[in-house]
Amino acid sequence: MALFDNYIFILPANGWYIYMESSNPNTNGDNTKLVSPTISGNNIPRCLSFWYHMYGPDVGALNLYILDKGVVKDTAFQMNGTQGNSWKQANISLPSNYNDISVVFEGTVDAGYMGDIALDDITLTAGACFEDSSKYLYIEASSPRKAGDTALLVSPVMQPSQSSKCFTFWYHMYGSHIGKLTVSIRRPGQPAYTLWVKTDEEGNRWEQGEASIPPQTVSYQIVISGETGSGHAGDIAIDDLNIGAGTCPQPGDCDFDKNMCTWYNVRAGDDFDWIRGKDKTASQFTGPSFDHTSGKGSYMFIEGSGTQQVGDVARLYSQTFLPVTGLQPKCLSFWYHMYGGDIGVLRVYVMDTQSSM
Repeated sequence: MALFDNYIFILPANGWYIYMESSNPNTNGDNTKLVSPTISGNNIPRCLSFWYHMYGPDVGALNLYILDKGVVKDTAFQMNGTQGNSWKQANISLPSNYNDISVVFEGTVDAGYMGDIALDDITLTAGACFEDSSKYLYIEASSPRKAGDTALLVSPVMQPSQSSKCFTFWYHMYGSHIGKLTVSIRRPGQPAYTLWVKTDEEGNRWEQGEASIPPQTVSYQIVISGETGSGHAGDIAIDDLNIGAGTCPQPGDCDFDKNMCTWYNVRAGDDFDWIRGKDKTASQFTGPSFDHTSGKGSYMFIEGSGTQQVGDVARLYSQTFLPVTGLQPKCLSFWYHMYGGDIGVLRVYVMDTQSSM
């Protein structure tokens, strides 16, 4: 496997895993990549399985990219922030419609030295991953449930913290009888208070939610409450819970330095994906040489090389925003870079929750 970039993954002398060291001289935003040998597609589905360990208040991000002829085609896995002091398994079904692909593990450093990321037991087997390797939690709104019934999901006890944290999660609220989804904080001997609440039907898709957790002087727990609505068409689901360092950004705000925030690629309806990049892109005579925010961070781009055809489209979606009244207009501001002899078109659309592209 090839290693390249700011620094490298390290194989400890006494262990049997590989990890990246986040201590000095590595700094916030540095990244390291571990690249697989070429994997022949031959229309054979394959399952990539690996175990990862992300523990510490300064853990950055672990990303997995799929490359076709050296060009990033898909972001197959993303995880941010501490995941607890235990090994977690991930199973990724690789696409079979490419002749030759490779996979890239990317680890990024956050703000401090307590952010090592480790990998172990990477295996590649023929056949798609078992479907039961990917699950979610949900509440069932059918009988015998009645309107207003509540199910609570409670986190382990979290230790006091002098800094803010950002709790992120994905939720699915689809149906004509949707009730309410609430995220709150519970502390011993103190009243609970609400961080985030949603009562609207969001359409048949997953949305990302974020809730900032202010500094806590005592131990606490995060409580996710699902409340049934007026009928059976009111199931609510959650997935991919994560606690990261720092206050959550304002809805829609993102500099892409750590991750994609609440923006996401879609699995259907377009031809390829937006990619998180840093420094120069892989193609010559096009693309930026650095990001706009600091010159040292990350940005999103589309790769025009490789198997892309004229007219192919990549769509980057935002989260769903609350309705805007005439007295409270919103301003979308962004920086863009379009350089090269074969530049296509960049468009921005506004859709309501019932629209489709």
